[in-house]
Amino acid sequence: MEVPGLRLLVIGATGLVGRAIVRRAAERGAVDEVVA
Repeated sequence: MEVPGLRLLVIGATGLVGRAIVRRAAERGAVDEVVA
């Protein structure tokens, strides 16, 4: 059994974590091309 709401929560959480990682990497200047 899968709960649509739970799936959306997981996708949203992973999205926020991904953005945080990209921001930290961008601050270090590691993924400028990825952000651009």
